[in-house]
Amino acid sequence: MSGGHWDYKNDNACYEMYNWDVTPTYGIGGKSQKHYAKMARELDPMEDVELSDLVYDVFCLIHSADWYKSGDNSEETYRNDVEAFKKKWFKNKRSDRLKEYVDAAVEELRDKLMLMIGEQETE
Repeated sequence: MSGGHWDYKNDNACYEMYNWDVTPTYGIGGKSQKHYAKMARELDPMEDVELSDLVYDVFCLIHSADWYKSGDNSEETYRNDVEAFKKKWFKNKRSDRLKEYVDAAVEELRDKLMLMIGEQETE
């Protein structure tokens, strides 16, 4: 059924907050989810990067529960998302998470400035 246990209200709320380009997805911490999480932080609808990131992750967790309750993904997938969410938001120190935001912003700025002067680093 592709979700719909809660009549898609959870996904629609995410789209309204972050825009239709940011998809709540399961696989918290996975490549696709990280891509959308970065977009969510850049849009920053909460005007606080940490809160915008947290709210987006909550939408992803609700999405995972929605798909599990609808029979579109397994309980294992949902439980993995719960564990990834708890690890990110409850087990790690907040100061470490905030340092990650700073490091990401510095790296992004460095990349933009390097492109501006015509140099691009390879990973």
